Amino acid sequence: MHHLIRRGLLILAVLMTWSVQAKAGEGVSWLELREIEPVRSIDEALLAPNGVRSLHISERPLTDADYAALARLENLEMLLLNYNGLTEIDPRIFQLQTLRVLDLSFNQIKTLSADIQNLASLESIALFQNDLKELPTSIGTLEKLNGIYLGQNMRLNVEQTINALSALPNLQYLGYGGIQMGTLPQAIRKLSQLQDLLLANNAFTRFPGGILELPNLKYLTLSGNPIEQLPDEIERLQNLKILAMKNTPLRAPEKTYTFQLVR
Repeated sequence: MHHLIRRGLLILAVLMTWSVQAKAGEGVSWLELREIEPVRSIDEALLAPNGVRSLHISERPLTDADYAALARLENLEMLLLNYNGLTEIDPRIFQLQTLRVLDLSFNQIKTLSADIQNLASLESIALFQNDLKELPTSIGTLEKLNGIYLGQNMRLNVEQTINALSALPNLQYLGYGGIQMGTLPQAIRKLSQLQDLLLANNAFTRFPGGILELPNLKYLTLSGNPIEQLPDEIERLQNLKILAMKNTPLRAPEKTYTFQLVR
């Protein structure tokens, strides 16, 4: 089961950057990076540290020697550290200048350091199922960051994190699944560049009105919320392609929508 979940998180980390295809001459594309089998051993990585692009270490504590080894992987683009019991992020991770994908899901991380701003190449970060309360404002300086997944951080201050993320110029994917927030802060309208928004299993009884202020939204997931009807104003989302409403009591729509309704 853990293997399937970890594989799903790897795919998620890649899909979070679906819009970022490397141009000719800029190196490996995301589709190619997804096909690279990650190195799963620090010792193996150190055999050829300059050749390692993807590293996945899981289900064991990391030692000081491990972090010292990580700092030597000068071409690392994807780092996945899942089920490692992490309560904090070692500062040496923030020295990985080539890192594009960082997945720290399934840990107990309580804070994200302001040093996240040092990862200038970062394009997506997954922090699913940790113990975060807020995000540092410095995250807004990451000009290449276009995807972040914060689901299952049950104590998360959603409004604060939205405000922190609003400074990002290229944020296109945002995941807040399973936080049981009940209502969505109106601050969501600040993220006008969003194209993909995941809000599954959040105890919404009504369609969150702030979503209607996201003109570029293409994919919206509201599955697992007890929403019974959609507002007439949903047609304002002229770029919406797919609305996922699985496992909801949504009443049968009385009209045909321009987008695909998945139930």
